Amino acid sequence: MGSAAASATAGTARVLRSLAVTTGAWHDGTLSGGQVAAVRRAVGRDQVETFAAQEGELVPGLVPLTVADTETVMRAWRDMADDAVHRVLRTGNGVILDYGRATRTVPAPLYNAVEIRDRGCRFPGCTLPPSRCDAHHVRFWARQGPTSIETSS
Repeated sequence: MGSAAASATAGTARVLRSLAVTTGAWHDGTLSGGQVAAVRRAVGRDQVETFAAQEGELVPGLVPLTVADTETVMRAWRDMADDAVHRVLRTGNGVILDYGRATRTVPAPLYNAVEIRDRGCRFPGCTLPPSRCDAHHVRFWARQGPTSIETSS
């Protein structure tokens, strides 16, 4: 086994030590090795605790899936689960202006704050009034961009 393969195996072993349900399902044949590998690829070191807290509900749903479908589900979990934990920035009257990655859609209070701040479209040369503008992520949401007053325009 080459050093890259050995390193990957060691990383999988470290993660699986913390994932009792996943490990048990793999040992009893409920999950295939390919499915476990898909879980491992999606669950990074910083996401192990979150997945461990949810695996009792998630793993049974993975059982009937193909490896490809498990990969898809786990990618969706990765994109939605740790990122849903976010800091909350509020205005003086309690309106949330930073949703982190918990939502892709710009909620009305955040849109209103962007509208007040920008007074129209920020695209160079665009003169549309605020009522005709959309709030967008400066860094695309699909590329880990947060939904916040600091990064919406």
